[in-house]
Parts: sequence; structure tokens; C-alpha cells
Amino acid sequence: MYAVPANTVSCFAQNGIKFICRYYATSNNTKNLTQSEAKTISSNGIDIVTVYETNPINASYFTYNQGYNDCLDAVSRAGEVGQPYNSAIYFAVDYDASNDLPNINNYFHGVGDAMQQYAKMNGGNKWYIGVYGGYAVVNYIKGKWGVSYVWQTSSWSNDAYPGYNIYQYAHNVNLCGVNIDKNTSPGNYGGFRI
Repeated sequence: MYAVPANTVSCFAQNGIKFICRYYATSNNTKNLTQSEAKTISSNGIDIVTVYETNPINASYFTYNQGYNDCLDAVSRAGEVGQPYNSAIYFAVDYDASNDLPNINNYFHGVGDAMQQYAKMNGGNKWYIGVYGGYAVVNYIKGKWGVSYVWQTSSWSNDAYPGYNIYQYAHNVNLCGVNIDKNTSPGNYGGFRI
């Protein structure tokens, strides 16, 4: 979801929405979560979940260097927003990558190394790493390279991953005048408020 206007956030709260998933991307990208938007969401009693996504739709994107640089971008955005340490930043694999798992591994190796380097330079402070993707991706990468959170989409999935933190089960559903993807969680999704 792109930026959420204040009146829509209020409507979401009135409709029982517990968390909103928002993007981080390269600087100056219009889909980036801003601090003022994060404050509006938080003040309405809704948690925020962040996902880093630029254009992760084919195997050539998923290299070690891309993962490393994406993580550096993500922690920069998290700092700008004021996202607290020990919450999660998910990294998106937004296509059926079941045949590209070595690429996905290389990418998350880069993400993990960048986050580990950040923690070393900042007194151990860091964000947890999450993965967004279909069943094959989340099943393969969870537990590797520091990936501890799973956001599984029903797309490219025959089954639900049993250890998901977030499960995306419906796409392009209208709520409060905007199209959203519906997600559920057993409770521990790495969200935050500021």
C-alpha cells in the first residue's frame, strides 16, 4: 500500500484493522513510509509493518550486492521514520521464485551481512529481518542469514507455511474506499508504533 491519508487511517481503525503494511524503497521513492504518516497511523492505535521493495520481480534482481545495498537503504529509511530497533523489516520477493532459490539465498546473504555490519557499528542495535514471498521462498530462507520473520502471500503458494508471522490471503479488496491486500497474523509480526 502507498501512503495512507489520515481519514483512511481513521476508517481502518474503525473497521478493526490492527496493522498496516507500508513500504521502504530507495530514497525519494513516492511509496516510502514517512515519519508523519507513521505518527498518524500510530496515533490511531494501529501498528506498522514495513517491507522493503523496489522491483523484485525476477531472478536477476536477487544478488548478494543487491541484498546488501537494499538493507542499507532499508535501515536508512527506518532511521528517518523512527522505526524502533527490534521490530522487523521485511524484504520482498514479489514473484514465483520457486525455481530461483539460489538467487534468493545470495540476496538474503547480502541483507544479513549488511544488518550484521550495522549492528556491529551501532552497539548491537538492529532490526529483525523478514521475508515476504510465496511458500517455496519463505520455507527455504527462514532461519538463514538472520531471517526470523515470515510474511507469506497466498500467491505462488499451495499451502500456508506453518510458522508464518503474517499471511496475505486476499488481494485487491476494497475497504474505506481503497484497494488493499488482507493479511492475518497470530500476533507476533514485528510491527511498531512511534
